[in-house]
Amino acid sequence: MNRRAKVVAVVVTWNRREILARNLRAVMAQSRPVDEVLVVDNASTDGTRDMLAVEFPKARVIRLSRNYGPAGSFFAGIDHVMKTVPDWLWLMDDDGVPGACCLSEQLTVAHQYRFDVCGSLVHDIADPARLAFPPPRRDLPATIDGVRRAGAREVVSSKIRTRGTGCS
Repeated sequence: MNRRAKVVAVVVTWNRREILARNLRAVMAQSRPVDEVLVVDNASTDGTRDMLAVEFPKARVIRLSRNYGPAGSFFAGIDHVMKTVPDWLWLMDDDGVPGACCLSEQLTVAHQYRFDVCGSLVHDIADPARLAFPPPRRDLPATIDGVRRAGAREVVSSKIRTRGTGCS
């Protein structure tokens, strides 16, 4: 019996209300909707809590007592979510803005190649042709075109190019 995989997005934030709102709009507008969104708030003081209550009432929120940083907040989010036994966790910082088909493409590639873990190439907002987190080694590509040329397995190129889904 085939069933739809349960996907929970875990987004961590601290004092970036507007950036978080942009992220959550993109997460909730996926062509393959997430089943649940969990925001881990590292004790924001900029009105994040109120913004979430008004603009994203369906998102679950864990408000930490202090800023535990990325590792601590991801731990808190994963620990909380795993009690619901999701099939997939979609982890991201608040400043990531996934394209409309990002989740769908990741799930397709993960299923096709039987991956247990799948991730995105993150474009630099200031220069979308470059990776936001280029590899530290100089012999690895730091641009999207460089990744394509390197032929870093068909999986990477299938994630980069539009696959006829109407999404880019």
